[in-house]
Amino acid sequence: MELMERRTRALAQPLVETTRVAGDLVVHFTLGGEQLIIGARWLLGVSKLVSLSSLPGAEPPIRGVTVWRGDLLTVLDIRTVLGISTAALSDMTRVLVLGERRARFGLLVDTVGDCVGMSAQDILPAPAGSLAREYLLGMTAGAGLVLDGRRLLQLFD
Repeated sequence: MELMERRTRALAQPLVETTRVAGDLVVHFTLGGEQLIIGARWLLGVSKLVSLSSLPGAEPPIRGVTVWRGDLLTVLDIRTVLGISTAALSDMTRVLVLGERRARFGLLVDTVGDCVGMSAQDILPAPAGSLAREYLLGMTAGAGLVLDGRRLLQLFD
């Protein structure tokens, strides 16, 4: 009985954060061979693309709709917006669900990588001549393009 009480008291203790990350959390992903990064604060979820229904008459970057958590979610392919060559969808295609308090839309991506800390000092100015400079906060030393999540959400206003 004493053992159970000790375990109960130990489990009732508040969690102590033992690791810290520098700056804001960001998510790495790839799109058409490009390394892209977006702030995790804009990411509501990641899902495998199971079905995608086209929307007749929809203009790029709208690619179609899919079902996410029981609701219809508009899916965008921002390759054209960013000047990245388009490719066929595969069974590895993922959807990044973006929004603030609710899902606004999904982004088609090839792969989703790590969620890591990044400080503002890690972001270098976007190169002059970047096709989608208005959607970029800059780039990293490793040539990853850092997307402006707030500006991306305005694509679908």
